[in-house]
Amino acid sequence: MGFNCLAYVMATLTMPLLRLDDAERRGHAPEAGVWAETAAGFRYAGRHPGIGPLLLFAAIASVLMRGVQEILPPFVERLFDRGPDGLAMLTASIGIGALISGLWVASRGRLTGAVALAVGAVGCQAIFTIGFIATGFFPLALVCAALMGAAGSVHGISVQTLVQNASDPAMRGRVLSLWGMITRACPASGALVLGTAGEIFGLRLPTFVAMLLSLLVVAWGLRRLPRMAAALEGSTEPALSRR
Repeated sequence: MGFNCLAYVMATLTMPLLRLDDAERRGHAPEAGVWAETAAGFRYAGRHPGIGPLLLFAAIASVLMRGVQEILPPFVERLFDRGPDGLAMLTASIGIGALISGLWVASRGRLTGAVALAVGAVGCQAIFTIGFIATGFFPLALVCAALMGAAGSVHGISVQTLVQNASDPAMRGRVLSLWGMITRACPASGALVLGTAGEIFGLRLPTFVAMLLSLLVVAWGLRRLPRMAAALEGSTEPALSRR
């Protein structure tokens, strides 16, 4: 909790260091009611050749895969016969993997290849999750958990960076709101389905099926990758950058 608070303090203090391009400063005056504005955001994202497919890809992948991390305690207890110590180690492994990969993505400093990272990371996370549930050997599960966290971080950072840079300034807030809905509603929905199926069939089989479906989604994403990359990686510089 202390480290989390410290991170928020640091983020707040460094906000003045952000340089906002003058072209991005114009606001968007409301033109209709909140529901009409929300519908306009959905229409804009859906019609965009890159944002719409990428957000759809991210939403489906999140429903299928993120449920494992949302209901991690049953996996710790039933697959590895561990208690709070095991949960703490697995959670820490996921966080460490996410931190390292997040720093790597941030250090790239370019949009080129970000769509491939967003799609490929989902495939990697599905494979690592299969490794996580395929064994009762806890040290291997810790390694797989770290790799799951790393892949999830690469995917999330890449998607958010791409949609933020490709969005029209007047629509950017609404598009990022859609991304926020995906990151919260979709994992919860996936956890509900996975938890319900896990009570009936056990945890391994439903998770394995979900990962296979995720790989099919990755195959769809790879087919759309050239068009998404052309639409999303054309922005020359991010709207926000550091001095």
